[in-house]
This record gives sequence, C-alpha cells and structure tokens, in this order.
Amino acid sequence: MKVGDLVKFESSFFSATAAEYANPGIILEDVSRPHHRRARHFRVIWADQRVTTEHMSYLALLTSS
Repeated sequence: MKVGDLVKFESSFFSATAAEYANPGIILEDVSRPHHRRARHFRVIWADQRVTTEHMSYLALLTSS
C-alpha cells in the first residue's frame, strides 16, 4: 500500500467499529516508524472527510494509485 491508494476498513474483530467507517478512503501518508516496517500504519481520509491512522492489517486495497 502507498499514498494515493483507495482502501476500505475491514476487520472481523472490530466488526461493530467497521460500520462506523465511511468507506472508501484514500491513503494520505505512510506514518510507519522507520525501524518497524512490518507494523505499517497509514493516515487515511475517509469519504466523510474524517482522517484516521490505521494499521495496514485493517485496510483492504481497492485500487492502487
């Protein structure tokens, strides 16, 4: 995943929370720590203009930029 990719929030564990996300979203920034490349985090702007920071495991790629 990279800046500009279209994503949706997806989690079976947080299924109630997933309903609160205004999918889709666009990745704005990779905010991962340089020494933790396995634990990647992205800043995402959602369809309702809300901006959140999400772990990559909760994002499903819809289209790549």
